Amino acid sequence: MKEYKILVVGTGGRENAIAEALVKSHQVREVIMTRGNGGSELIKKCRRIKSTSIRAIEELREIAEDEEVDFTVVGPEASISRGITDEFRKKKLEIIAPSKKAAILETSKCWTKDYLKKIGVPIPEYEIFKNPEKAKEFVKENPKMRVVKADGIVEGKGTFVCGSLEETLWAIDKVFSEDFNQRYNNAGRKIEIEEKLEGEEISFFVLTDGEHVEFFGTARDYKKAFEEHERDRKTQRIINGFFRGMNPNSGGMGTISPHPLEKNVKEKVLKEIVFPTIENFPYRKEYIGIMHFVIMMVNENGQKRPKVLEITCATVIQKLRFDYHV
Repeated sequence: MKEYKILVVGTGGRENAIAEALVKSHQVREVIMTRGNGGSELIKKCRRIKSTSIRAIEELREIAEDEEVDFTVVGPEASISRGITDEFRKKKLEIIAPSKKAAILETSKCWTKDYLKKIGVPIPEYEIFKNPEKAKEFVKENPKMRVVKADGIVEGKGTFVCGSLEETLWAIDKVFSEDFNQRYNNAGRKIEIEEKLEGEEISFFVLTDGEHVEFFGTARDYKKAFEEHERDRKTQRIINGFFRGMNPNSGGMGTISPHPLEKNVKEKVLKEIVFPTIENFPYRKEYIGIMHFVIMMVNENGQKRPKVLEITCATVIQKLRFDYHV
């Protein structure tokens, strides 16, 4: 029986969860993490390499070659958007992550919304802007448009779900600001403003190689940094001082899986959203890995209808009960 040596790229709790799932397999000899974090060192059969950035694509490829790993699992979008898959495949190294072109589903929210609209996948109403003044005029005239999103990759901090016109105007200024764009590589030079939907949010995962699609579970994601009922005076001072009164979205404040609605919506989401998205995707043959659909279930005419808020490409492994390499 072959034993596998696996490289996991990433620095967060998500990558530790991936490593923990992988080491459960009797066929996994060792998991190498770069860069990992302090918690990575507590995982059985796991070795951490601290010296390399997840953005240093050539160095990561050299590690995979020097360590003679059997395959690599990529967690963060930062590595994917910089072309780690393209670099590895040039050297015939096995890797589970979409190519740089295929990652456009996450790297450009504006492109993705235009694409989903074109193929008829249900989405919120939206408009795209490159000019902050025009964006402000639009939200003043359209009170239901209260979600502001930077087009590019901003480490999970580019979406602002606003409760008022004042907050929306502030978010537009924030995303278009020089400080924001210098920090996030011009991710906010173009923005998407969309309808604020009311409903229940679902994270819906599939595993695909561009041809085949396997359902990979659901989760309920908690993104708000501070729950309304948990606010005290100290917490409110933090929100007012650092976030101008807005309760910010985080990169994720925890999840439960499966989502309580999974059984009721699984087939509907696969049919109306997942299959058409993958079948029509121009770079589908370059997409190998997890596709994560962030969906809001909204009530329309007495029925629940799924609408896509966004799609992400970052890898997750949840409740794994089989060997990942199979």
